[in-house]
Amino acid sequence: MSRGWNHAERLRGRGFNVEMYCGEGGMKNQMKRADKSGALIGLLLGENELESDSITLKMMQRRGEQVTVAAGDLVTKVQELIGEHTV
Repeated sequence: MSRGWNHAERLRGRGFNVEMYCGEGGMKNQMKRADKSGALIGLLLGENELESDSITLKMMQRRGEQVTVAAGDLVTKVQELIGEHTV
């Protein structure tokens, strides 16, 4: 969980509004919650991502589109995806 907090703080430090939800329910419920909140991107940090030091980014407004990036590239990729959304 601490890696998730660290990633959230890195994004907040760059001016992004970040909410974390680690409560009850599976991944499907968490994605529904993110979608209802109006989130542009959902960050997925599961066992595979923890093992490979990566993060999966799910574009909430583009159903089914997602990309996995190295943890070190998180901020750059989020900035790129947000920029694409505003064009």
